[in-house]
Amino acid sequence: METAIIRLMQAGDEAAWREMWGAYCAFYAQQLPESVTAGVWSRILDGANPVNSVIALTEDGIPLGFANYVLHPHTWSDKTLCYLEDLY
Repeated sequence: METAIIRLMQAGDEAAWREMWGAYCAFYAQQLPESVTAGVWSRILDGANPVNSVIALTEDGIPLGFANYVLHPHTWSDKTLCYLEDLY
């Protein structure tokens, strides 16, 4: 059984992310303008933005999936919450 590597998305992952993102959007019958896709990718890479993403890879570096998520403060706690936006 192969072990998956899960790490934060990096700039070099853009092509893999875009391919999976396109398949993810197609599954939900969504056609997003390129400006939206580019904006999501830009926010993922912007450390000051609450939108984040992780990528799952095989040990050989083959992309398996991703998770886009948002970290935000919680009004009933002093803890930060994670909202899962997209899972592929």
